[in-house]
Amino acid sequence: MKREQVINLVKIKLDELSQFEKSEPLIAESNNKDINPIESYINENLDKAIDDVKLILPLHVFSDDRILVDGLSTTTLAIDSDYVGTFDLSSDYLRLHTIMLKSWERPVNIALPMESIDYAQQLNKYTRGGTVKPVVVKRGNELALFSCSSEDTTDNEITIYKYIGVTPRGTGYIPDKLVEAVVLRCAGKIANIFNETGQKVTQFEEELKLLISTL
Repeated sequence: MKREQVINLVKIKLDELSQFEKSEPLIAESNNKDINPIESYINENLDKAIDDVKLILPLHVFSDDRILVDGLSTTTLAIDSDYVGTFDLSSDYLRLHTIMLKSWERPVNIALPMESIDYAQQLNKYTRGGTVKPVVVKRGNELALFSCSSEDTTDNEITIYKYIGVTPRGTGYIPDKLVEAVVLRCAGKIANIFNETGQKVTQFEEELKLLISTL
């Protein structure tokens, strides 16, 4: 769906708040004291709302090639003496979708944070999942793959690597599958900007949770 159409849907959703019920465009003072129409606030927050949604929706929603990035050709895996593989993340990386090594028995779809208990287990070669139950951890600006079968790069060739990318600023296209969730998320952001933090904003959040549960 075109960006302008999504902005209009956010405006319609905001009409549910009493502050936005007027037919004329709402204006408000920004930090630099300029007067801006409501569309400018929606436009300014829309890309971040899209990224927020990309982080919380179930992975099966992301089947559109314009959402997924194939990082296979630009990724170089380094393997240390403990058979842990690492590679640097691209600047547009937002969330892991799928990664698979030739030696793994199954793909991995979640990159764990370093705070995870499972990460601590991977640091011990006797408790890590290995190639049967591989684990991926996001460590700063890199992904760490536990574990590789050996230092042989042929066995540890990355056969699949897809990730969800950061939304380009001012993107003109929002995938239809994301639109409803993006509208709710963006409407909540705008309502908070104008200090509408009461029941209706909570309603937007609850609607978003309900939508995610049905996907």
